Amino acid sequence: KVSDGKKYIVMVNGENETPAEVEKVPLNQQVVYFKAECDFRNKVDKGYFYYSLDGSNWKAIGNVLKMQYTMPHFMGYRFALFNYATKEVGGYADFDYFKIEDKISDCRWEDICYADYKLEGHKLDIYLPDMDEPSYKVVVLIYGSAWFANNMKQAAFQVFGKSLLDKGFAVVSINHRSSGDAKFPAQINDVKAAIRFIRANAAKYKLDTSFIGITGFSSGGHLASLAGTTNGVKSYTIGAKTVDLEGNVGLYPSFSSRVDAVVNWFGPIDMTRMENCNTTKGANSPEAALIGGVPADNLDMLALLNPITYIDKNDPKFIVIHGEADTVVPNCQSIFFSEALRAQGRLEEFISVPGGQHGPVTFNENTLKKMIDFFAREAGIYRDLNRIRPIKCDDIK
Repeated sequence: KVSDGKKYIVMVNGENETPAEVEKVPLNQQVVYFKAECDFRNKVDKGYFYYSLDGSNWKAIGNVLKMQYTMPHFMGYRFALFNYATKEVGGYADFDYFKIEDKISDCRWEDICYADYKLEGHKLDIYLPDMDEPSYKVVVLIYGSAWFANNMKQAAFQVFGKSLLDKGFAVVSINHRSSGDAKFPAQINDVKAAIRFIRANAAKYKLDTSFIGITGFSSGGHLASLAGTTNGVKSYTIGAKTVDLEGNVGLYPSFSSRVDAVVNWFGPIDMTRMENCNTTKGANSPEAALIGGVPADNLDMLALLNPITYIDKNDPKFIVIHGEADTVVPNCQSIFFSEALRAQGRLEEFISVPGGQHGPVTFNENTLKKMIDFFAREAGIYRDLNRIRPIKCDDIK
């Protein structure tokens, strides 16, 4: 906020109806630290939030926060919303380093650059399950951030990673350039470059690329869906607009960017119907930032952004999951998408979650199992693999 002509970062305790200011820090402070402690032992999600100005002396922000969804999703997605909210009111927040530590896989590689120039948005992490197999079929993860973030691969892994590893999949969680870094189609170019990288380096990381599934939530669901419906589509023209969907990012243009199955979690699809399910949003919307223009003035570009535009009978199968109480991306977006997929025989299932919000309640044990079982069927995994690690991660060359 601005006070006496100076700008401040403000810590707020929001546990009561009237938020109380805890402390304010001059905006020229280089680093403000945030920390969350979690307790899931009794299946009651509790979060304790703290901040520090020096990284050692911690102060609480509010009391315990009880949640209906996992702490990693809260941390990852709320950080993205915080970034978006500050931009909406004329401010800006950026997280140069975002990580939630949870040792799930003994065999993993982090911050691999999948392109030929080293950007934060061009990094990915690879995790292998602790199972005795010569190679592992793959699922790619994409985080949600309203396309505003370029470094949240850890958040996507925390939402989906353990369940996929337990089923025997290799998990590849990717970053992509944000709308602040580059405008569309840069984001789908990055997704396709990451998939080509996976195929080109499959032997090195023990990946079985006979199956590559892809999933994402919110804007990540949009990109995962677009990757699925644009299999084999290098470029596309509508009116006077042409977009290069495949792109030339990375070192492996000769490899395929095809994916074999898609799970879309509440992704925005038809940007011409984001506002009340019948019209475009305004100049300050995330999609405006993504295309670099007012949505209502760029209908051809919105059509090129829409995964429905490209659906045909050669696309992979989809599961679409969306909460009925979602106030960020309306549930009708997934209804539009599911109807179009069904018309071409590409819809495996549309799961509309009663009371489901934009993450909370929608992410639950049943919907996660639906995703895992779908990927397993499409990949031909019909058994639980032996949980025996035959070699150390360092032994893989």
